[in-house]
Amino acid sequence: MKSHLKIVVFTLLLLFIHTACIDNRMHNMVDDSIYVLKPSYNEVKVFNWEGFTYSFEVIKSGVGQQSSDVKLIVDESYLTSYNLENGTAYKLMPADLYTMKTTQMTLSSKDYRALFPIEFNADGIALLQGEGNAEYVIPIRAEVANESIAAEDERLFSLIAPVVYQPYFQFKDPGISINVHALNPDSPDVLQFATKVITTYNNKWNLDFEIVVDAPAVEKYNNENGTAYKLLPEAAYKLISETKVIKENLNEGSFQYEILKQGLVDGDTNLFGEYLLPLRITSVSQNKINPDADLYLIRVSFLPENLDRTGWEIIECSSEQPDDGGGKGAVLDGDTETYWHSQWRDDGNGIPDLPHHIIIDMKKEYDVMALEVIRRTNWETGAANTATRKMVMELSLDNQTYQPATTIDFGPISNTELSKNSNIKTTKARYLKCIVTESNNPPHISIAEIYVKGLELE
Repeated sequence: MKSHLKIVVFTLLLLFIHTACIDNRMHNMVDDSIYVLKPSYNEVKVFNWEGFTYSFEVIKSGVGQQSSDVKLIVDESYLTSYNLENGTAYKLMPADLYTMKTTQMTLSSKDYRALFPIEFNADGIALLQGEGNAEYVIPIRAEVANESIAAEDERLFSLIAPVVYQPYFQFKDPGISINVHALNPDSPDVLQFATKVITTYNNKWNLDFEIVVDAPAVEKYNNENGTAYKLLPEAAYKLISETKVIKENLNEGSFQYEILKQGLVDGDTNLFGEYLLPLRITSVSQNKINPDADLYLIRVSFLPENLDRTGWEIIECSSEQPDDGGGKGAVLDGDTETYWHSQWRDDGNGIPDLPHHIIIDMKKEYDVMALEVIRRTNWETGAANTATRKMVMELSLDNQTYQPATTIDFGPISNTELSKNSNIKTTKARYLKCIVTESNNPPHISIAEIYVKGLELE
């Protein structure tokens, strides 16, 4: 009895070991099959250079590792059925606009794909259907010679739709720059930057290119967009020529340049303003430049920062109407809804005539580099906003001797501009006198804010 039990246990053990050793990896494998990689409609981007070739890909998969011949056939009946089923009206591509370099290949037992080269006549296709269009197509059917390999009918057909594009070289972000290179008098003397240039195709060449400064592009941009940018002076930038190449097999490169702060200083005067550095691609060693993306307008802002007006005081005012706008102190409160208005209500002594003035005590000395005046902004009809016209700005260290710094003129009442900046020769000063000499609605004037721009003295 014990011997019989041992035999049963031993037999079960052998069965368990045999079952455990079976390779289950084969259970999830499928039979051999061949199919085109991109069945049905397949738009192909064809770049317009001589001998452009597209690789039509056929895939072999499965566990059987069988070999087979594969043949490609242009099947017009597939085009007809595709149009009927999809409500399209594609036309058969003329045979002289493409060349199938080979129509038959052998996939060995170890091969998993075959690449059938198709060369396109890009010029001819573009002439036939225009650039960026796919009206004409090539209906291709793959035929498998080995009948033991599965062939799914719906995956053996492909509608090749060649669309011609120009192989362009261009700026990656053409047009006016989103970011601004912002400088102020405390900025470093040299600032280094770079912009990207790219190809719209997979590049296989060493591309030499040239970028220059296109000065007339600034005026053209201003005229088209109603802006008033100035051309960045030649002394304020440097183009780095050593970077003018993209290596083969790379689709992107950098073009470096420097902004030189000293080029924006004339003696003691900072040339504050909003500038453009207009870069234009003028040549490339291979293919074409994109005419819609060959210009990059770099924004450069050189402005002093507003001085902190905390504690500043109006120590003299020729006249004011405190119940209209808030009085003389409104020019320092940071609120453009408030304003200093000259006296307009007759208090029995008449209404004061032009000129009107105020004096600001900045409480300590500064290097003053620019001045900004903002006119009244809240009058619905706008007439009062544009009343203030011309003013003389004077600076002093002691509130005794004043030197003219600049004249700000807003012009006639038709000019609705509310703010004006004026660059001045860098001047040490503690006191600022604003003298309004002309009005478009005499004798009345109103000013919302006066900003002083420059640097604190150490």
